[in-house]
Amino acid sequence: MSNVPLNDEGIRQAINLLNRLSEDKSWDMIITSDISSFPILN
Repeated sequence: MSNVPLNDEGIRQAINLLNRLSEDKSWDMIITSDISSFPILN
C-alpha cells in the first residue's frame, strides 16, 4: 500500500466535495474507506 499525495486534480475534487458537503448539513455521519484496502484491487 502506498500513500500518494493528491495531485492538482485530486485537490480540486476534495475542495469540490467539501463545498458540496458544506451546503447541506442534514447528514449525521460520513463514513469513508481507503479504496486501496479492497482485496480485489490489490
